[in-house]
Amino acid sequence: MQKYLDEPTDSSQVPIRNLMDLQGLIENQIFVNFADPFNGEAQADNYYLTDADYDALTQQQKNLYNWSNDDIYESNITEWGYAYDLIYKANTILDNLTRIERTTINQRTWDDLKGQAHFLRAKALLQLSTVHLLAYDKINANNTLGLPLRLGTDINEKIERSTQEQTFNQILTDLKAAAPLLLTSPISKVRPSKQSALALLARTYLGMQEYDSCFSYANQALTINGNIYDYNLASPTAALPFAPELSNPEIFYASTGYYNYTMSQYTMKPDTVLYKSYKTNDLRKVIFFEATGLHNFKGFYTGNSNFFSGIASNEVYLMRAEASARTGKIEQALLDLNLLLVKRYTTGTFVPITATNAEEALTHILEERRKELPFSGLRWFDIKRLNQVNGNISLKRSIGGKIYNLPAKDLRFAIAIPPFVIRLSGQQQNPR
Repeated sequence: MQKYLDEPTDSSQVPIRNLMDLQGLIENQIFVNFADPFNGEAQADNYYLTDADYDALTQQQKNLYNWSNDDIYESNITEWGYAYDLIYKANTILDNLTRIERTTINQRTWDDLKGQAHFLRAKALLQLSTVHLLAYDKINANNTLGLPLRLGTDINEKIERSTQEQTFNQILTDLKAAAPLLLTSPISKVRPSKQSALALLARTYLGMQEYDSCFSYANQALTINGNIYDYNLASPTAALPFAPELSNPEIFYASTGYYNYTMSQYTMKPDTVLYKSYKTNDLRKVIFFEATGLHNFKGFYTGNSNFFSGIASNEVYLMRAEASARTGKIEQALLDLNLLLVKRYTTGTFVPITATNAEEALTHILEERRKELPFSGLRWFDIKRLNQVNGNISLKRSIGGKIYNLPAKDLRFAIAIPPFVIRLSGQQQNPR
């Protein structure tokens, strides 16, 4: 059990001889790219379960779905553990790079590897904060619980929980270190690039309500590559309409969420308000959802039935649009929004969105953001950050005639840390 808190070994036990050995630590895609923290999406409002499907869940899965204070983890193998395992691997790389000389021959590989380590540590921390921390609070960040920041490989070092401010500063520090070191175009989308680091910086600043910085980094990322996939090229009748994620032109960095049966493709049903929000000729309605029955979701950007949790241009355009609207750049905001949406409607049918002021433009952007990015791990992030700026989004589920509520800004928006982690480490659990 301890390995999922501190990692089972220390770097002295790993036979590191060269840069290739270090790269090998993060080449296992199952643990690096395919196990991102995703419980936030399972608690968000993009879907519901029928009473029969809910009854078939384990008690822990039911607790997750209905926002219970009780245990939501069925075992000690959790997304928290996989994230800290990745952090440990990143720390191992950074520690060992200090022992490998950077030369004129290896400098590009050496730099890229260091950049990958900083990126992966930041990614893990940001995704953990999205699930397990409250929304970033600009006023109280120094007095709000953050994550345990394990930045070395000494498993005997006792780590306390940091503040929210310290956690986000570490994420920013790692991403700013990573961006200039990473390759502009990586050899594979399962490896981070300069573009993906810039995009993750934009996402981080969006959550911090630092909109000028969000705009700047989103703009830099799109300057490298702003491809948008034309949904007219996808088959609306296909069971899985998108190509595998490694060939999707929108994807900067490919990763998927940790599997959770609560959100099985075959049991979750899209929220009816969300489904009805797609207009006639909006291809997302027929590409994302099945046409009959309860309209199961099928628009996985992974090209299979795993939930995409990586970084793609559609999110980055919407971040730049939102940041523009929030800073009074209405023309730029609408330009980005319409540039994306014209590729989402049947050719020749899209009517560009207009707005007379920044608030109206922002409303349109947030509506489209929800329709564009369902089941990508971002809805929980969005609800929390929007509630921080008076979004007043409360959640409700009806199960067997009983109503469950999660009011805006409820402490349960910071999902509990796995109990075994608290038991082994003595760290403070999220308040309830």
